Amino acid sequence: MEHKKLVAIEIGSSKIVGAVGAIDETGTLKVSAIEERALVDCVRYGWIQNVEGVKAAVADIITAFEERVNIAPSKVKGVYVALGGRSMMSHKREIERVFDTEIEITSEVIKQLDGDIRLEELEDKEIVDAVPVKYAVNNLTQQKPIGIYGNHIKASYNIIACRPQIKKNIDRVIEERLQLDTNGYIVLQKALAQLVLSDDDAKLGCVLVDLGAETTTVSIHKSGALQYMVTLPMGSRNITRDLSTLGITEEVAERLKCQYGNANSQETIGQGGQSSIIEGVDDSVFHNIVQHRAGEIAFNIATQITQAGFKSTDLASGGIVIVGQGAKLQGFSQLLEFHTSLKVRNGIIATPIHITDGSIQPGNALDVIAILLAASKKEDVVNCIEGQSQPLPEPEVIIEYGTSQVEEKEEEVEEEYEDIPDDKNPKPAGPSTMQKVGDRLKSMLGKVQDTVADYLKEDGYEK
Repeated sequence: MEHKKLVAIEIGSSKIVGAVGAIDETGTLKVSAIEERALVDCVRYGWIQNVEGVKAAVADIITAFEERVNIAPSKVKGVYVALGGRSMMSHKREIERVFDTEIEITSEVIKQLDGDIRLEELEDKEIVDAVPVKYAVNNLTQQKPIGIYGNHIKASYNIIACRPQIKKNIDRVIEERLQLDTNGYIVLQKALAQLVLSDDDAKLGCVLVDLGAETTTVSIHKSGALQYMVTLPMGSRNITRDLSTLGITEEVAERLKCQYGNANSQETIGQGGQSSIIEGVDDSVFHNIVQHRAGEIAFNIATQITQAGFKSTDLASGGIVIVGQGAKLQGFSQLLEFHTSLKVRNGIIATPIHITDGSIQPGNALDVIAILLAASKKEDVVNCIEGQSQPLPEPEVIIEYGTSQVEEKEEEVEEEYEDIPDDKNPKPAGPSTMQKVGDRLKSMLGKVQDTVADYLKEDGYEK
């Protein structure tokens, strides 16, 4: 049986990642290849700035895919593309319909509502998705309205929108310069939720944080639906740039941040008075820079919970699930726990997926795997690779998620991204143990909050 083959592209601020997968006869996604290329000054805050630079990187990834033995001599004809970046956020909207007589609410009625809500006009924004939150038939709340009879239906949605320029520059890369079809745009944060959140997480309440290089996307999920989403214009590269003011290049600053950076001040007590990290710079200065900027990011993540109208107790069951390269900063989970009073855990794949290439590290490619998975779930999924590939044996499944075998593998993945060994990992710190961080941050956080609020207002945020 010829499986549908999918290609996904995720364009981030620091790198572009592509992935190839296939849908087998059971509907399970098999990921067979992942390629990535680094970017320098081509994308800012998730927006493509240098179209030619991004085109060259994507073209290189596509060529690498087409040269693989399990694809050649077939050609990539289209791709599914991740949508994210600054200005991507949710907006609450409601729509209702009144019928002359009592009717059965069918899937066609719901599809009509979905289509009509997307016709809403937002100033300087383009609607890219609409997520239903709840329905009411004859004023009675219904999570599953199909099959209910009534003469009035009201639906609440979170519509997701972004500045048109995001899609416009992607089109310039994919369609105009590479002559590929854009088979679909997929909101990255929504796809990540589908990949790493369990049904219980989404029902009982949790926060999903994607901490990237230049942006941090925060979404809140409860009652089985997306309740809130916003993209903050800050990420792990802010820490790197601050460190580069110590007289080192950004490349060196990034390496040192990954090697020695620690957001938890309790882990760096007593490390001053020496210059073991950067020659001529006291180690305490290095750690203070990391902790101040990490504190700013954690504080603004925490602020989104109250901004969305929730309390930490509303989300205590699922806590915070964090993904993204920036989330690997040692001690950041503990710092975020302090600011939110919520448990923080690393996101891992929580849905049936097979990995057929042993070189793939799923934890480093969650974004692009999420796009593949979301594409595979579409009713009108489009084949991205055309032509007859060389006949090869069915690839062996190296990693299998979503089955009874996965618990042991998930533990291994968690260990791979555990910031501090269990025997040294402090419990969520309260004000008494993190007082020093709080004191240092207190004087600057008011200004930080105002700055981020200004950014969000500029991006069209609606409270």
